[in-house]
Amino acid sequence: MPARSEHRRNDRSSGPSVQSLHAPLHPPVLHWWRTCKPHHLGRHHVKAIRAALLGIRIPGESDWLPAVTGDQAMAIGIAVRQLQAYGMTSPLVDAAVSAAFCIAIEGDPAARTVVVSALRRRRKIDPLCAELIMSWRVARF
Repeated sequence: MPARSEHRRNDRSSGPSVQSLHAPLHPPVLHWWRTCKPHHLGRHHVKAIRAALLGIRIPGESDWLPAVTGDQAMAIGIAVRQLQAYGMTSPLVDAAVSAAFCIAIEGDPAARTVVVSALRRRRKIDPLCAELIMSWRVARF
């Protein structure tokens, strides 16, 4: 795992190579947590996100497969660790939050809290996230 300062330096310059992180090209579906309102997404979107996540490996996260396939505790734990370790522009954060995002869309309140927390942090660099926070507060699944 790269040192925090080294990773942030990479973030400022066009970002780290996702392939160097043992992942395929960064799929657009992994941006949905920070670009789409929750009521616009359904089961087929969750399936698409999980399919993309299955092709990704997060170094040091041995519980990634259970997290991707719906284990709430694993997904939340990984998302929290990645949010603490990396900047908001990291592809690892997009992947980890996307795993929690799927569980939140399926109705889990703890995963919803993680997504809202990530959106709050992200709104500093992406104003759309402030609007998405409000959407999550009123979303019913």
